[in-house]
Amino acid sequence: MKNLRVLTIIAFIFIFAMFNNCGGGSCDTTQVVAIDAPCNDNNDFSNYIPIQSGDIVAQEEENTIINIIHNEDNEKSICVESGKANIFRPI
Repeated sequence: MKNLRVLTIIAFIFIFAMFNNCGGGSCDTTQVVAIDAPCNDNNDFSNYIPIQSGDIVAQEEENTIINIIHNEDNEKSICVESGKANIFRPI
């Protein structure tokens, strides 16, 4: 009887871990967005990439220059002047 309980508990843990994406723990998934919008002189926001809360900007090449622009609604967008950069965005 004791062995049956132990096997039941082990089976329950195994099934729970299979249905949970991170094997029983909480996990954060992240989307990588390439900043491929070049900056322009007239700040045309339609080509820039919007920044969301929680975004992390990381350069992929040394001496990368990016600009973060605020529009009249205080929305933030990003463009790259030189180099390469990515946004790591939590999903």
